[in-house]
Amino acid sequence: MVFVGGSDGIFRALDIRHGEIIWEYAGVTGYVETKPLLYQNMVIFGAWDGRLYALEKNTGEPVWIWREPNKNPLYSPAACWPVAAFGKIFIASPDRFIRAIDAENGQTIWQDNRWKFRETVGLSENGLLVFGRSMTDSVIAFDTRRSAAQVVWAANFFYGYDIAPSMPVEKNGTLFWGTKNGWVFACNAVTGDLKWKFRYQNYLINTVTPVSANQVLFSNIDGDIICLSNKFKF
Repeated sequence: MVFVGGSDGIFRALDIRHGEIIWEYAGVTGYVETKPLLYQNMVIFGAWDGRLYALEKNTGEPVWIWREPNKNPLYSPAACWPVAAFGKIFIASPDRFIRAIDAENGQTIWQDNRWKFRETVGLSENGLLVFGRSMTDSVIAFDTRRSAAQVVWAANFFYGYDIAPSMPVEKNGTLFWGTKNGWVFACNAVTGDLKWKFRYQNYLINTVTPVSANQVLFSNIDGDIICLSNKFKF
């Protein structure tokens, strides 16, 4: 099955072999930009209507719908790619909060805006940490197992003001992310210690695809596709 939303208010599940429609959900009232998340037999996605949807994977029936508290579409959790661990869905939205939402009922478990988050979240490969990137300089790692926001580490990387929806992605112990002004960063995912940083031109970096702890693929909005490799072993 392939899950996809668009700008027509319909979220669809397609047969991956033939492209035939398996089901449609026509209740979305905003543009779907995000990469959907599959978790606990649900497909989960945000839209530019202030909502986060959880649909039953095989039928498209709503399990729950979370609503942005300010009820302002500009604060929608629409650009972030939701992640999940230990029964929680993690999102960030332009109202400056990162949130943990109960996967069973769609209720908010905890929320945090101390670092002014916006649209980026990422999950460690072992599921123990959720990463949020602030609008100014910092990346913060929270413990995914807790029922309240518990910081494991917070680090300042001095990348300046940044609102690029470029998700932090871990590979083999290294956390990678890009920024709006061409920087790619790599840090230790467990401690937050910087490993290296590299600037490629001055264009927004899309969400990166790590190949290993020392190699990462990414594209920018100027249309380039880049493979960046660090010769050092960490």
